[in-house]
Amino acid sequence: ATPSGVKEGQQVSFFVRQVPSGEMSTWINQKASVGQAVTVEGPYGDFYLRNSDKPMILIAGGSGLAPILAILEDALQFKNPRDVTFLFGARTQQDLYCLDSINRIKNNWAGTFEFIPVLSDEPEQSDWQGERGLITEPLKRFAGPNKQAYLCGPPPMLDAAEIILHSAGISP
Repeated sequence: ATPSGVKEGQQVSFFVRQVPSGEMSTWINQKASVGQAVTVEGPYGDFYLRNSDKPMILIAGGSGLAPILAILEDALQFKNPRDVTFLFGARTQQDLYCLDSINRIKNNWAGTFEFIPVLSDEPEQSDWQGERGLITEPLKRFAGPNKQAYLCGPPPMLDAAEIILHSAGISP
């Protein structure tokens, strides 16, 4: 049976990182099951795709990937043709996730879609051939006044990215 107020086939996805001794993360990762009723509040805030034809710079770190993916999934449904540069900051290759979803979006995107994972703590001896360091370094190559940026992730990363975006002429 479908719970009251929920249409058949509707689904909500969550990205929940397991926190050692975390009451909620332990419950959701080890005990909760698909179809189990939970009460959810929100969303709150104003994180949504703005009406524009400017190329997008998307910046995500850690669990900040969830709202960025939500924007991309929604835009993909409407065959949004805006060009995308998507920077995803993580510590190591093991911290990269949802790569299949990102590649599916990239392969079906109507405009140009560049995905750039950036690893800050990947061991030098690993097989990683991609970007290393902080996300702010590659961001400097892509930021410009004709772009629109969407950011979600750890506050220090966002603070550093905002400085670069502002200095490149992107309006807050």
